[in-house]
Amino acid sequence: MHEFSLFIVDVILDSQKANDVSGINLVKHIRDIERYKFVPVIFITSLEDPQLYAYRDLHCYQYIEK
Repeated sequence: MHEFSLFIVDVILDSQKANDVSGINLVKHIRDIERYKFVPVIFITSLEDPQLYAYRDLHCYQYIEK
């Protein structure tokens, strides 16, 4: 089995949906897996609002603005 030591996730995984934040939902599921609870996550985003939620609740402390 492969294990990941870093996740790079776009906040918007479905650009066809208005206000899509499915990348944040994906990271919520990743955090529910014990071995990935504190594995680094870098979000790629053009949004500012999800940043505070990601910092506080998902332990994601950096992002790449696109």
